[in-house]
Amino acid sequence: MVKYSDKLVVINGSPFGPSTDNTEKIIESIIRPTDVYIKGKFGSEGTSNNWNIVMRNEYMKYISTTHMLVIDADEALLPEDWEKIRNYVSKGTIAVRFSYIHFYMDTSHILKGGKWDNIYHHFNIFQADLIYRKLGSFLEDIIKNNIVFGSDTVIDNSMRLFHYHRMSPPDVYKLKAAKFKKRTDGGNLSDEDYEKWLQNWKDDRTLKHGNVVQWKGVHPLEGKLL
Repeated sequence: MVKYSDKLVVINGSPFGPSTDNTEKIIESIIRPTDVYIKGKFGSEGTSNNWNIVMRNEYMKYISTTHMLVIDADEALLPEDWEKIRNYVSKGTIAVRFSYIHFYMDTSHILKGGKWDNIYHHFNIFQADLIYRKLGSFLEDIIKNNIVFGSDTVIDNSMRLFHYHRMSPPDVYKLKAAKFKKRTDGGNLSDEDYEKWLQNWKDDRTLKHGNVVQWKGVHPLEGKLL
């Protein structure tokens, strides 16, 4: 990511403040003098996605490039797809839509079918007068404002964003889920509902449901995961 980007704007925060693990050290090890690092408390506790919108509009203040790609800490692209992004940028492309690969349990299984086949990611031009009204609204406004020039979203299904969020081991996941349950901004499940949720997740992990399939392809963090 650092190699292929002209500028990084990294934000580390939540309604509770920045991450308390090793995140900050990792960020500080990769950012360059031209990059921006923002951290703090953002949004309100108890409001779903409120903090996410607030954080996005906060980092928008520091973007000074023609195009932007929003990418989370648990997502990655292959080098060849970064090259494709650079190529699209050089052409002045308004926006490009590409596919997600959602790992599940490990890097040998992915979520497939149903809603998982209809989740896409984008990169697009930056427009300084726009803000996020909701998740996804920035791109909607970009397309609406530029359609008069005959430009639309390019769909490139050869590009893929790899998502590693759901691949933690069962015992680790259970701890994370229990912690999430107790947070004031999410979860709030009863003990009974929590156990149902956990069982459904276990069923998926054992391929009981049809939306988990084997994956044998390469991925950006090959050999870099514990």
